[in-house]
Amino acid sequence: MNRLARTGWLSVPGFAPGPEPVRAAALLVLIAAAACESSPSPTNGADVVPVSQPCTSYGGGAPGALSGLLAYYRPGGYPLLISQGGDEQSTATLFETWEWRCGWQHATGPDPQLWGYAMADDPPVHMTILVGRKTWGWNGSSWQDLQITPPGNVGSTPMVYDAARQVLVLVDSFPNGVNTWTFDGRTWTKVSTSGPANDEGAALAYDPRSKTVVMFGGTSSNFGGGGNQTTWSWDGARWRLLDPQTSPPEGPAVMAFDDDTQQMILVTWDTASWDWTGANWRQLNISTPIYDTSAKLVYDSVRQQLFYWASGSVWTYAGTWVRLPTGG
Repeated sequence: MNRLARTGWLSVPGFAPGPEPVRAAALLVLIAAAACESSPSPTNGADVVPVSQPCTSYGGGAPGALSGLLAYYRPGGYPLLISQGGDEQSTATLFETWEWRCGWQHATGPDPQLWGYAMADDPPVHMTILVGRKTWGWNGSSWQDLQITPPGNVGSTPMVYDAARQVLVLVDSFPNGVNTWTFDGRTWTKVSTSGPANDEGAALAYDPRSKTVVMFGGTSSNFGGGGNQTTWSWDGARWRLLDPQTSPPEGPAVMAFDDDTQQMILVTWDTASWDWTGANWRQLNISTPIYDTSAKLVYDSVRQQLFYWASGSVWTYAGTWVRLPTGG
């Protein structure tokens, strides 16, 4: 699908077939009106992806690189980062909100002084959802306490938007048990207590080709075990253990689906890139960014490329990895 089709310009809602001159005139009016619109606000119910301008230069601040949570904010068309500048147990810890706009820009809204363990874009509610002791939503200018009781989980937990079922999927097996939760914008619901046994540092992503959530790897949640080398899929009702002929090395990883290249890209701790074909893992013969515990990967639907962040470095993927200047 080309860029115009993906941004919705070739499919105009409310445009009915009719005589050719009338249809052409109506289309021109709709396109002109759309071109004059500003980016939709996150509260007006719109789900149009903003049009980005190519970056001619890069500059901005430098988020704390110890750890962080990365997600995409669809209404604004930018990657959103919660960075942590120090150990979460320290009273001096500062959590900051950053937007990627050809460089990291500190968000104008107040920073949430809290520890979150999962963050993901949630298109139906037009917010990026942050889960910690509370459920928070980023609306483009501030974090809002949604007054929704979150899952009672602790630890680094993967979460992703399941487009087929239009819910967030959160997987947690820390410290004990296996729990899968969904969020429909109003309520967190525990939907499964079986499936992947360990998920600390596991990679989780939605695959539009199979309409399933795919999970790979991770390390033992009890701090005493080794890594996992298993691949699972979630169909909205149950987890299914897959049996690929080849697999990436066991352990932590990050993963996201690239709509532009139609690839499910996985970056592993040993600094390698893999592609999930739907049935098997295929290692890519390309140079790969370094992996560390802060690594995060999301798809930037405006710029039509993957966006990777680790230890303060920013990389993009559109068939190959390219490191971007970060300013600061």
